[in-house]
Amino acid sequence: MSYGKPEYIGASFGNMYIPNVDDKVKEQIMDVLRVRDQGENIIGLCGTDKRVEHSVKTTIRRAERDQLFQNIVTATVTKKPDITKIQTQIGDAIETAVLLCAKMKELQTVLVVLYDLHGRLNLGEIGIPFGEDHNGCKILLTSTSLEVLSEQMKVHKLIQLPET
Repeated sequence: MSYGKPEYIGASFGNMYIPNVDDKVKEQIMDVLRVRDQGENIIGLCGTDKRVEHSVKTTIRRAERDQLFQNIVTATVTKKPDITKIQTQIGDAIETAVLLCAKMKELQTVLVVLYDLHGRLNLGEIGIPFGEDHNGCKILLTSTSLEVLSEQMKVHKLIQLPET
């Protein structure tokens, strides 16, 4: 006779559901995205690439379902960021890279997701308005490095996915 663990995190037993750690993290992200004008416009999500990507995709689906933003745009940064490529990825989703900043300011609410940061990135140089420039713009940055998010990007809210 073999005995398993008494509780399975993320499993359901009859009417009882025990949330897993990722569910709690996704809820943290959603809570931050729902808040307006609280100085938490730049959110950092740190963890392994696959877990971060899964969490962000789920978050985006929920944000779309709850209609939290007029527009949600994503771009991948990579180790050597190509500012023009990032502008084009975001700009194509909104309109054009040349009008990126102006167009983003026209939107009351926008979520910008930048995947895979490896170092400091100048958001102003890309044309992403935030803070006092645009309170309705939330920026979700992902990285495998806590230092990149906390020290180099100085995110307002840092959420770390636990190791599996």
